[in-house]
Amino acid sequence: MSKISIIGAGSVGATIAYALLLRRLGSTISLIDVDQPKCHAQVLDLRDSTFFSESCIIEGTFKDAGQSDIIILTAGAKQKEGETRTDLVERNYTILKQILKQLHPIQKNAILIIVSNPVDILTYFAHQLSELPPSQIIGSGTLLDTMRLRADIANILNVSDSSISAYVLGEHGDSQFIPWSSAHLATVNLLTMDPFNHESKRKEILSRVSSKAYEMIKLKGATYFGIGACVSRIVEGILLDQQSVWPLSVLWDGQFNEFHFSGIQSSSNISRDNKKSICISLPVVLGRHGISRRLQVNLNNEEKENLEKSVDSLRKIISNIENDLSKQQK
Repeated sequence: MSKISIIGAGSVGATIAYALLLRRLGSTISLIDVDQPKCHAQVLDLRDSTFFSESCIIEGTFKDAGQSDIIILTAGAKQKEGETRTDLVERNYTILKQILKQLHPIQKNAILIIVSNPVDILTYFAHQLSELPPSQIIGSGTLLDTMRLRADIANILNVSDSSISAYVLGEHGDSQFIPWSSAHLATVNLLTMDPFNHESKRKEILSRVSSKAYEMIKLKGATYFGIGACVSRIVEGILLDQQSVWPLSVLWDGQFNEFHFSGIQSSSNISRDNKKSICISLPVVLGRHGISRRLQVNLNNEEKENLEKSVDSLRKIISNIENDLSKQQK
């Protein structure tokens, strides 16, 4: 029996709850929001779908959410048209801090999934503000971007997207990149195939994938179905201990070698207090206890440069926030 709490009853939170109900994930799904009338209405609406599910949906409290097996954080300011994900950071940092304080004490085995944007920045600060181990704090990262990429490639090749092995890595944002050197259709490297052996086509695909959210925000104000499906897939991987490999935002120390989060000794040593550590999307193994290990990343020189650009972009934002916080404390 597992309890899942979703913080934020807006479009994203409600869609995640709906996806979890239909996939029969979690015995109890709890929806929490400071806007209690809206939360109540969402729960009433979601209950009309439970005849397809063995799960139940309830209104919850922040205190109860802290004792859940999985806590999904979607609350935050909405991204407006023309606004980047990183533009949201100051508003959503404050919201994150308030929520984590209300969840305290969080039960020691809980897994915290950050969905609110900018997801990499907020996942980093969740590590700073929470006492949970690094393996149990996960950002949804570039999983949705990766699903968009695989669907795009599959459409070009007229094959199933399950036959495509390709990832979007780095920031879930404008500096994300595609490591084409490791992208394959079955056993065939995509760089050996037309049209992927043309740089202009690769740039076109990256632009299409990274700008898709902006297009939807412009046309309808928000995105939620895709991320709802992705988060339900993350939850499934945890509850069923599937040991799935996904690109998720996790604490990274700048090393490319494989790293075990589960206490197995490694030549790398990730610490939330390490000034070089940052949260960014890399391939990781996901199971019942969260992230068990991060896989070795083999990138060519150009891809390493792209990752460093992504890291530098995120570190600059984090540094600005930490400097602002330091000034406020003086």
